[in-house]
Amino acid sequence: MSLDRRRQALMLRSPFYRGPPADIANLKLMKSGGLREARRMIHVARAHGLAVMLGCMIESNASIVAAAHLAPLLDYADLDGSLLLAEDPYASAPLPNGRVDLEDISRAGTGAQRRTS
Repeated sequence: MSLDRRRQALMLRSPFYRGPPADIANLKLMKSGGLREARRMIHVARAHGLAVMLGCMIESNASIVAAAHLAPLLDYADLDGSLLLAEDPYASAPLPNGRVDLEDISRAGTGAQRRTS
């Protein structure tokens, strides 16, 4: 069972949280408040014995690549939101066959550059 988003956000951010009525925490980077807060929530979930999944919404390649930096901390990742865009406003790491390869980033961080055309 997964925690619903509102309860999950309140519970994993609370210093009084004592454990879940669930098996997995399903986080979204953009709803978590960014990389630092998502990382903290992952560690809280782990401390309470939860598996962790990181998902996304329809997002640019830049945010998908940012989320991929958390992959070593995850049990599951569903980071396909940029594949649903007709035109991604950012050039970042290539996503060959829907896979994020951080070694292909040509710049620090996400490698994101605003497309000019």
